[in-house]
Amino acid sequence: MNHPFLSPTRRDRWHVAAALQRLLLGATATLFAFSLIGCGSSSTSDAPPPAAPAAVAPTITQQPASTSVAQAATATFSVIATGTAPLNYQWTRGGATIAGATGASYTLSGATIADHNAVFAVVVSNSAGSATSNGATLTVTSIIPQPPAGLTCASISGSSQCWAHPRPQGDSVLDVHFIDANTGLAAGLTTLLRTTDGGTTWSVVANSLTSGFVNVFRRSVRYATPSVAVAVGGDGAIARSIDGGLTWNDVSSGTTNNLYRVVFASATVGVVVGQNSILRTVDGGATWTIANSATESWQDVTASGNTFVAVGNQGFARSTDGGATWTVGDFGTTAGFLGVSFVPGTNSVIAVGGGGAMRRSNDGGATWVAATSGSFDSLGDIAFADSNIGLVVAINSGAILRTVDGGANWTPVASGTTGELLAVAWRDAANPIALGFFGLQRTSSDAGLTWTGLTPATVDDLQAPASNGAGVVIAVDDVGIVVRSTDGGVTWTAGATVPGLIPSAATFLDANTALIVGENGAIGRSTDAGVTWATVASGTTEDLFSIGTVSSTSAVAVGEDGTILRTIDGGATWSSVASGTTADLLSVRFATALIGVAVSGDVVLRTIDGGASWAAVTAPDVGGYLAVRFADSSVGVIGGTNESLRTTDGGASWTVISNPAGGLSLFEFTSATTGRGVGDGILTTVDGGATWAVTAQLSPALQFAFRSLVVLSHSTLIGVGDIGQIAHLTLP
Repeated sequence: MNHPFLSPTRRDRWHVAAALQRLLLGATATLFAFSLIGCGSSSTSDAPPPAAPAAVAPTITQQPASTSVAQAATATFSVIATGTAPLNYQWTRGGATIAGATGASYTLSGATIADHNAVFAVVVSNSAGSATSNGATLTVTSIIPQPPAGLTCASISGSSQCWAHPRPQGDSVLDVHFIDANTGLAAGLTTLLRTTDGGTTWSVVANSLTSGFVNVFRRSVRYATPSVAVAVGGDGAIARSIDGGLTWNDVSSGTTNNLYRVVFASATVGVVVGQNSILRTVDGGATWTIANSATESWQDVTASGNTFVAVGNQGFARSTDGGATWTVGDFGTTAGFLGVSFVPGTNSVIAVGGGGAMRRSNDGGATWVAATSGSFDSLGDIAFADSNIGLVVAINSGAILRTVDGGANWTPVASGTTGELLAVAWRDAANPIALGFFGLQRTSSDAGLTWTGLTPATVDDLQAPASNGAGVVIAVDDVGIVVRSTDGGVTWTAGATVPGLIPSAATFLDANTALIVGENGAIGRSTDAGVTWATVASGTTEDLFSIGTVSSTSAVAVGEDGTILRTIDGGATWSSVASGTTADLLSVRFATALIGVAVSGDVVLRTIDGGASWAAVTAPDVGGYLAVRFADSSVGVIGGTNESLRTTDGGASWTVISNPAGGLSLFEFTSATTGRGVGDGILTTVDGGATWAVTAQLSPALQFAFRSLVVLSHSTLIGVGDIGQIAHLTLP
């Protein structure tokens, strides 16, 4: 640029000076910048870093709330907690961890009767500690009345099906295992059961109608961890739980052979033995492979470290590599072996079987010698509490053998029952439990020296249930012991014995007067609602099969060879009435105080004078008449073998109706239009018996309790049957 007032020379000097000034200013700015950077760097390296705040343990500020939902609805439980992040959540049910429930809320879908009164809680944790919430109780409501508290129940097809007696449940238990003193699982014939109170009460967690584990016998169940459990059964069935036994899912076994026992050596390695099969898992039961297919019915297996030992009908098998490979041997006897157990902390193994057979190995099952059990019973399950104390249950007699020297010697101890015990386990070192057929259960609190029962041991097969309509229900076992309930069939006590009575049927004439009839013309009578009983003369030795109430003072009993007996003084005395037939009369009922009907296999008799006289009525042949019931003074049904009959004129004439599934022999009317029964399921009529339909499935586990039936109301059915079983059904 040319400055107008400067000469060229002066202009040159000015340009040089300006350039130098720019250089000096740039250098000064650069040095200032470097000075700032250097100062900043020096300050950062010399000052201490700020202290991190201390982690704060969780505090629950809002507890999970108890809630009530309808059956099949969704229930959600939530918690709010403070504390240093991240916070971890783990929900529990009844103290057992729920797999996958690791959020601030937990949702249960499809609530069932089995979820009623379940208690949910959550543990919130972080690096500084943990906090456990209060328990939140789930109430499940529906149009189905809730079952009485304290019963072992399952929810099936909208019905609550419970065992009322014998306690604690009525399924036959083949195996039992406890993960701690309170929490255990039992494999019943058709159910999987769970307890959280040491076996005092049980809940049905799976059955052959509500789980995927269907149509098979449950044979064995074991915990791998407190959360993971495996159950095995017939047709190669394996089911697995990852939430402590609350829910179950099918697992492929790779075989259709029956499986008899499962055992775990660790949280991951386990073995299942069965019919010509030994299976192995290395992932806690999630997957299984066939490890051995030796031709043998392997009944039991035990584990210690990497060594597994299995026993079968006549042989044994042994693995020393965690079940991967097996060697098979022979005991050299025809006695079948059913149980085997390591003696804890030792290399000794004891096998037991039929006829009191016992073998002992001191080298982990490699070699065996004969041992003495001191028994000739068929010995089944064997279990040790420690290196000294062990127990063996006898299948046929209810006997229990006990050792206190590691199995060197065995002594019988009184179990208090002659029922068939099938499984024994230790809840802890002092508290064993033994279970067997139809809910038979014995427990000990002194390491197996003495035993008591949670079920009455004196009641056998039950027949002849009856209700007085005011809460009292009775039934009679096959030696005349009367069991009695005063709360509508929920709780029961065994009471008086009617001498010489093998029962067939019972009835109440009024709230206090009850009558029981049975074999050889035996009749029992009570005037105090079943508390005390006396026998009365019937005047016959013919078997009596049924009894019908006419009024508060009158009743009719029928039986063998056309026998008809009648009382008009409340059962104190009886007189014979001509029937006009020699056919066995199986059932009798009255529509009114005058009109009644009695049936045999192919004869229908009718009275119109309160049972004083009887005449045959023409009725269609449906292949056999089984039972007669009346809905009102006009409408009645005769259950038949192939088809059934119905009357609308008090039994004067009959027409054919179709049988429901499973036939119509156990049924009662609950009103003039409604009725309930049990066949291949729970039967219902709403049109006075003209049609019957299966409205709910009946758990196979409860079918043995329905040899006889009493209907307390349209929503409450009581069944009685084998080995003292009583079932309580609650229906919509």
